[in-house]
Amino acid sequence: MNGDRLRAFVALMPDAASRDALHALPVTRGARRTQPAQLHMTLAFIGAIERDRCEALAAHLPALAAAHALPLLPVERIAWWPSLPRARLIVAELAADPACLALNAGLVALLGELGVPADRRPFRPHVTLARLPRDAVGQPAHGGAPGRAVAVRVEALTLFESRLSHEGVSHRPVVSAPIAWADSEADGLAPQ
Repeated sequence: MNGDRLRAFVALMPDAASRDALHALPVTRGARRTQPAQLHMTLAFIGAIERDRCEALAAHLPALAAAHALPLLPVERIAWWPSLPRARLIVAELAADPACLALNAGLVALLGELGVPADRRPFRPHVTLARLPRDAVGQPAHGGAPGRAVAVRVEALTLFESRLSHEGVSHRPVVSAPIAWADSEADGLAPQ
């Protein structure tokens, strides 16, 4: 990106115990695992954005985070995306909790107010566990179920800058705001 624009996205960051539990979920041999520190749930992929709009978004995120407490988000299944025959990603699909959907809707509204185009794809709560090589063949190393109860506790709403290099993509936090934890029935599914 040039000096006036950067590539950005907004994500929910799991706490350390949740990242460890997600990293321990099964993936297929040959898949390139996402490093635990990079595990996140994207709420909005923005792409190229002007620095001044990025700064305006960063200024509004703490208030958005403060307005939304999130419960534990159970992992419902492990899936190959976009589909098994054309898979590029192995993801942990999370429960579509109403509080998480409300946070996403609030973010989409904020992006609209700031004149930042929102991703048109429907929001599907997930965490990318691994990427598959282009020539990947075969079947998943699991039946879709995570094998044990795993839930994600979110600790922050974060605006990231994506930087591309010959080593791959790295994500640099621009601003991160804490998310409160909501009491829920899912508390028995604490990250393991």
